[in-house]
Amino acid sequence: VGAFGGLFLATCYRSLTWQRLKEAVYLTAKTSAMVCWLFVGSWTFASVFSYLGGEHLISEFVQGMDLTPLQFLLLAQLIIFLLGFASGLPLLLTISTLSIWLTEAGVTLTAICLSRWWRCWRL
Repeated sequence: VGAFGGLFLATCYRSLTWQRLKEAVYLTAKTSAMVCWLFVGSWTFASVFSYLGGEHLISEFVQGMDLTPLQFLLLAQLIIFLLGFASGLPLLLTISTLSIWLTEAGVTLTAICLSRWWRCWRL
């Protein structure tokens, strides 16, 4: 919708040329390719991590903490927040395995979306 709006406005202001359109399509394809490589890299990391037994190691660690799902979710958010200060790389590595941690802690996407706080924030 936004792309068509941009094309419409560029046409209305008579600033749309074939050269600009070609450059916009090229840059869009370049950005999309970079995002796809991020997906490939995170999938590869998660697959190797799981194959080497990292999933089992983390699940035992999480179960050993004996936290409620809400406590674990808050702890995971705190870890991500703190990792965000130093660099983006540790944050990306943590998020790729976060779904394993949340599943082992008993937190599901449905539980997050249907929580009381979520409903209050949506109002």
